[in-house]
Amino acid sequence: SNLDWPHAGGIPEVFITAYDALQQAGFKAGENVLIHAVGSGVGLAATQIVRALGGRAFGTSRTPDKIERAKAFGLESGCALDELSAFAEKVTGGSGFNVVLDLNGGPYFSASLEAMAMKGRIILIGGVAGGKTNVDLYQILRKRLHVIGTVLRARSLAEKIEITNAFASDVVPLLANGAIKPVIDSVLPLAKVQDAHRRLESNETFGKVVLTIQ
Repeated sequence: SNLDWPHAGGIPEVFITAYDALQQAGFKAGENVLIHAVGSGVGLAATQIVRALGGRAFGTSRTPDKIERAKAFGLESGCALDELSAFAEKVTGGSGFNVVLDLNGGPYFSASLEAMAMKGRIILIGGVAGGKTNVDLYQILRKRLHVIGTVLRARSLAEKIEITNAFASDVVPLLANGAIKPVIDSVLPLAKVQDAHRRLESNETFGKVVLTIQ
């Protein structure tokens, strides 16, 4: 009841995706979570959920300004990809990240391996940075890492119902009391859908682009 339609419309895809990924990764309170593309809709949703459930959220972005803006939503700090190893050493006291939510793939996946804690979990959500990368398998073996791939659309109806019910129970109350909230970059009418796509392609977005239908 505290949300208008554009903000409500900006919730399901990103917040359910983020929550489901954290659930699959076995996220627990007190853990360090790294979120690639932290200024995206899913990235900002994950940041808020991690913070609300007692974790520490860190992130990467190609745009330093997005890291600074994400701090208002619970991000502790962040870095560019080429700084990741030193950053992980600094912010985790050398232990590494327990969970990585990788929305980018490509070089982000391989860079994450060096920044992982023992028995860490990487969950691959997307591949906008590329579908291939060079990986040192011995890093996965030595650290006993878990690598999980996820996609929501291809799951059975029963699985979708299960995750939606869990989301309604665990996350919707946080949205209702304002502990977390959708981050809307811009709202455009459906007639300007091409402008919406151009906005997304610019890499200037922070949060969701929402279309309204009148």
